[in-house]
Amino acid sequence: MALVFSILKFVLIAFIYAFLYQVARTIQLDIDYHEAGAGRGRPERMVSGERNRPGRPDPGLGLYVVGEQGEFPPGAFFAIDSSTDTVITLGRGSGNIISIPDPYVSVNHARIVKRGEEYWLEDLGSKNGTFVNGKRVSRAVRLSLGDTVTIGDTTFQFRGVR
Repeated sequence: MALVFSILKFVLIAFIYAFLYQVARTIQLDIDYHEAGAGRGRPERMVSGERNRPGRPDPGLGLYVVGEQGEFPPGAFFAIDSSTDTVITLGRGSGNIISIPDPYVSVNHARIVKRGEEYWLEDLGSKNGTFVNGKRVSRAVRLSLGDTVTIGDTTFQFRGVR
């Protein structure tokens, strides 16, 4: 009987530690979210790899915000400089080219990489996932014009002229 109580005691202590770990992790994510600039210092419009701010629609290649959800207004545009082999990083952190102030977005969530004349989207191990045309990305996926990319509550459409 004493052995059963000892085992139950250790199981209870393990659950308490797991709960405290989750509380501490949630607090840290919240701190990271606010330090990443949630609601302030929106990204600036990209010029060959610089930080990106949503601008007016442009006929060039880029990510257009679609839908009513998310931090950016529908139709906001993030340019992609197709003349260079640019890597576009997306995430909640302020160091990303496209910074998305959303608690469901990881600090470093995803990236778009140009390989030759093609653009590939890679999830960077985000907790809530990256979706292309409604399907969760588990490996690098080639983007085609018209594809939708959903990160957190924000949905982008990859479109424009290459």
